[in-house]
Amino acid sequence: MRSVLTSVVWITTILSIFALYAIKSDTRQLEVRVRDMDRQVNRTADEIADLQARWSALTKPERIDRLAREHLGYGPLAPRQFATLDEIAQAANEARSR
Repeated sequence: MRSVLTSVVWITTILSIFALYAIKSDTRQLEVRVRDMDRQVNRTADEIADLQARWSALTKPERIDRLAREHLGYGPLAPRQFATLDEIAQAANEARSR
């Protein structure tokens, strides 16, 4: 009886060692994946910050104004280019009636 109990304890111990080794191996693989994902998140955050800085530079009103003048021939608005609400409504009505 004692030898059966000793055998069961040895088998259980050996199986526990293999199970612990498998768990340790899986844990190491998961740690590597987490580190890789952390690096990827940091790279993506850096790229987002870079793109936001570029977007801010590209959408500056001064830059857009300069490009509109250079490439589209736009200039400051003249007083004759402003319309009243009545004039806008009248133009819309005329356009609908056509």
